[in-house]
Amino acid sequence: MTRSTSPAESTTQPAAAVPAQAAPSAVDPGPAHGSRVRRLLTSPSLIAVVVWLVAAPVAFVAPTLQEYDPTRLRAWLTALSPLFLGVLAFAGLGVWRRTRQAFWLAPVAAGALAAWTIFALRIAVRGTPIPFGGLWGDSGRLVAAATRYQASPAIADAWIPGLSAEYPPLFPWLIGRTAALLDTPAWRLVADFEILFVSLTVLVAFLLWRTLTPTWVAFAVAAATFLPAAFPSKAYQTITLAVFIPWVLATLGRPPRGRWHWLASGALAGFIVLTYYGWVLWGAFGLVALAWHIWRTEADRRAYLWYLAKVAVVAAVVSAVYVVPYVWGALAQPGQTVGDLNPGPDMHQGLFPFLEGPFPALAVLQCIGFVGLVWLARTQWWAKGLLALTLSAYVFRFVFSAYFVVTEHSALAGYASRLSHATLVIAGVLVLVHAVPLLVERLHVAPPREVLVLALAVLVAWTGFILTKDWLPGTNGRYSDYTQLALAEPRTDAAELYNAVSVPPSAWFPADAIRAVGERAYGPDVAHHLSLSADERLYAYLPWAGYAVNERGAAPGRARMIDRYDEIHTLAQTRDPDQFSHASATTPFGAIDIFVLRRTEAGWVWEGNTGFDAPIVTEVFQPSQFQASDWDVTILYGSDYVMITRRS
Repeated sequence: MTRSTSPAESTTQPAAAVPAQAAPSAVDPGPAHGSRVRRLLTSPSLIAVVVWLVAAPVAFVAPTLQEYDPTRLRAWLTALSPLFLGVLAFAGLGVWRRTRQAFWLAPVAAGALAAWTIFALRIAVRGTPIPFGGLWGDSGRLVAAATRYQASPAIADAWIPGLSAEYPPLFPWLIGRTAALLDTPAWRLVADFEILFVSLTVLVAFLLWRTLTPTWVAFAVAAATFLPAAFPSKAYQTITLAVFIPWVLATLGRPPRGRWHWLASGALAGFIVLTYYGWVLWGAFGLVALAWHIWRTEADRRAYLWYLAKVAVVAAVVSAVYVVPYVWGALAQPGQTVGDLNPGPDMHQGLFPFLEGPFPALAVLQCIGFVGLVWLARTQWWAKGLLALTLSAYVFRFVFSAYFVVTEHSALAGYASRLSHATLVIAGVLVLVHAVPLLVERLHVAPPREVLVLALAVLVAWTGFILTKDWLPGTNGRYSDYTQLALAEPRTDAAELYNAVSVPPSAWFPADAIRAVGERAYGPDVAHHLSLSADERLYAYLPWAGYAVNERGAAPGRARMIDRYDEIHTLAQTRDPDQFSHASATTPFGAIDIFVLRRTEAGWVWEGNTGFDAPIVTEVFQPSQFQASDWDVTILYGSDYVMITRRS
């Protein structure tokens, strides 16, 4: 990455501030001499990218070449076998006399590891186009946003008309526009994009950390931090985290190799805002503290401020297409913040990962990282930044936990621990890189090189194993139920699964039949008629305008979802058919022309979830409310749903 040449970004450092290198080589062992072209072609970053570009398509296609049930043990071993064989090859080449000093070994391993994640996750969802997490909850709303962006490139809410996007739009926007280009339903591409972004997270982490640390250290950071933290259904968050942490160190800090160029740094900051800005919020206290500390110790304070100003301007320009309408809408329209009401278990879990983490080895690494950050904060340039981010996550969580007690609004404070988890793992790696050589020197021992290579090989094998156990179905992993939700989603045209797997199917949602009924009633303009659906899967499949969300906590503040729920309750209680037809056509938020409700013995039901451990809102409509002169009723046989459309 291009470096800034500002006087404020001098690479001169006290000797004590330069990290000791415990990697297999003290410096990147690529050719230091030769032409510029030769140096470029032998760059570890380029090698990693080329390996990934070659291996990724193979990893993408290979799982489709054979029929199998991904819930069976054979599928799990199929995913692990290339990883374990690759680790053996890596270890062998790392200790072999002829290749152990090869500059290409670490970048080849990084590119191959990133590509392998594609192979493993494609095996997990073999045979279904449905993304991780299915079409429910946050996953379903992500798919709905992609479906919306396939219909129109305008930055807007997933299905509430007239609102700009409140959630960062870049990831679903890329899916939607790709779907439009390929002329294929966006919901069929989401899983592929999730897998691609998990893979890119490992690669991007390696590439960015390589600008700050030696190649072997960058590889260790990428493997230790972002394989165990992989979360395909929210892969855009993980890749943003992989960018955010090194961005903080390289932009606000004082790296020995110089700060990143302001244009590149600003572009990455804009990417963070467009993709997932939560990390900025949880790290805000640390960002301010770090910038203040570095500014006070800069030789040229004005140059440092000028550099940060240029970064901020570029970031603002890059993210303006999302930020400007969002801020303007927030100022112009009154809202009801509901997204942080009734928080889930994240609010009180994961507070001390180094004492209570799910993996003892990772907890030990995080504990080493925490102690090392405090110990080395004054001597190692990276320790200040990582400590600032770690403490910021804790401060944010403590402050807004107290705020929640007073206001019942959590400000999503429980999610802040995800930032501190990552910074502590990275710190653990860097502390070991710094401390082990010093300890070895003090003990006057010379451990064989094989120890370091084998330790890194074990790390890669273990983190890859965690990824597969977490996400392959049938493993009882932390997140294997997300994959099982994807496999359990029936087809749109029949109550059958896409792949014959031993997973109980979800309730069938007849999307094709609903589309046909809507188009028969309103033609190509059906997407603009406001709908009220008992199942949010409607909006994952179809880019129709919606009246409400079924999980109130996911609603944008400006949607005034509390008021909308009140209107739905009023409609359900309006039993007179004439009054009901009039009331549903004149709500404060527009005329509801389409109802998709669940058929029960008590009536036709719409439900809304108001938050974790909060009561479910159940509104029961009666068939008698929909008189034949105003409505057409279609029973969607084979499913639990009924569809009602207003007569034109």
